[in-house]
Amino acid sequence: MPRVHVASALLICLFWSIPCFSSTRELSISKYEEMKRRDEFAFYITGVQSGLAWAATFAATTGGKPLYCPPDEPLTEDELFEITDAGVQAMLRNPGYLSAPLDQRRHFKVSQALMLELIRRYPCND
Repeated sequence: MPRVHVASALLICLFWSIPCFSSTRELSISKYEEMKRRDEFAFYITGVQSGLAWAATFAATTGGKPLYCPPDEPLTEDELFEITDAGVQAMLRNPGYLSAPLDQRRHFKVSQALMLELIRRYPCND
């Protein structure tokens, strides 16, 4: 199996296993409202988005299929906050989202909400 496919499979497995682990370093949806007003939240969410964009670029340039295709221009901080907020709200308000009950969705991570919203907004056109 090519290295790109193995790496992609590992990333996908890691993404879906995150809710199973208790982590104080990842920002959960339940703490999102409190934390998004703090100055350090901008650093956190910018770092998460930057990592996701680099992973998408790496996948696209090595023959893999990226989860989303970042826009040509970097996202502004305001755009990133709006995208994150929309992703969090989608997780909380959509009763069938990820087939998980609301009490479980509150333990999902903000990084997951951001990634899923980026996938929705910036699909790759094959």
